Amino acid sequence: PRAWLAPALALGGLVLLIVGLAVQTIWGNSQQILLANDSAPATFIGQTVKITGFSPGENGGGTLTATADGQPVEWQMGRWQRWRGWWVAPPKAQPLAKITFNDGDTTENMTLIFDDIRRPLVFTYAPRQQSLELRYTIAGGHGDYRLRVRDTQNATIETAVQHGQSFALPGMGITGEIVIQDKFLLRAYRLPGIAPLALGALLLVLGAAGWFFGGAAVVRLTAVTKGRGSRVDIAVHTLAKQRAADSLAERLISTINGEGTTGDDAQT
Repeated sequence: PRAWLAPALALGGLVLLIVGLAVQTIWGNSQQILLANDSAPATFIGQTVKITGFSPGENGGGTLTATADGQPVEWQMGRWQRWRGWWVAPPKAQPLAKITFNDGDTTENMTLIFDDIRRPLVFTYAPRQQSLELRYTIAGGHGDYRLRVRDTQNATIETAVQHGQSFALPGMGITGEIVIQDKFLLRAYRLPGIAPLALGALLLVLGAAGWFFGGAAVVRLTAVTKGRGSRVDIAVHTLAKQRAADSLAERLISTINGEGTTGDDAQT
């Protein structure tokens, strides 16, 4: 009888998955917004939200401070949090960097957005056929940006840059200005179907694992009488592998023939 537990769990898990998907489709919701640090308030999941500060941490982490309807809120950069009925994904830093290059009488503007703050932005300066990397680094607990380039002698030139600051790359004859605007992607999800989905997935996994320990079987014994003789036909229907069905049939035949059994067992 325990062998029937596996398909029962699998069927129950499948039903819960269907229910969870239906609930999530009907009542679930998601929102996202890209906000700049100290920008104007914006509406996010029904609240008026304004980002007021960012405390950087290691590996692109840190704490984002905001106000929502006048109340202070803190979001951890690397952690999911439940807030007012919504699951808020870890805020994703997506700074915007605009660089103005001045090379003699030539001026060139480039604007890029960090898709991942842990990776550098690469600006290709065509007149000099140079690639410049803008990196975000943590030093002494404070985050800053550094512009790195290799000169014609393959030597590395690196300089710290800040929002609204002019910079110079000695040896290359390039000066410029940089504007860096800290932006953060906020994503929130309403997940009413998460409980049945999670439980359904667990039951489905347990049910699937149960088949490795022997699948459920239906055994049909049919007595056939012909003249003065008779026989018993055995049919085994199972979702397990064929060798499991063959093994079960062999054990039944041995029992019916009285092989290795005595007393009541043989009579049975």
